[in-house]
Amino acid sequence: MISKAIAFANEKHAGQVRKGSRIPYILHPLEAGIIISQIVFDEELIAAAILHDLVEDAGVTLDTIAQAFSPRVAQLVASQTEDKSRTWNERKQHTVEKLPDAAYSDKGREGFQHRSERLWFRRELGRRGCQVHRPVRCPSI
Repeated sequence: MISKAIAFANEKHAGQVRKGSRIPYILHPLEAGIIISQIVFDEELIAAAILHDLVEDAGVTLDTIAQAFSPRVAQLVASQTEDKSRTWNERKQHTVEKLPDAAYSDKGREGFQHRSERLWFRRELGRRGCQVHRPVRCPSI
């Protein structure tokens, strides 16, 4: 399932780069999958981490993910999908505010996905020169 998720995400994110860079977009979902795999081995959870941006950034539907992988994978992806009508800063602020509580309130292994996403956000915000406090303060992006 993990190899299938990598291939699927790589195909759907083909040609995309990280905002403001030349870094292939696929590196972000792969990093999320690696973070999860270092915490717990749960194929569906790792696959969901790899697939987590497909709905918002590649136009893939949750139904497609459920059919190609599993309903649980689709549910996990849905829990990480952002509202793209908000600005980048608003979306990241919302994530920073919701993840600490979500990480500890979720039952079972799903909490690991929230924790890994929070770790990724901290890394990404640091790379962008942001102060990781509430509210998040970033230089112009």
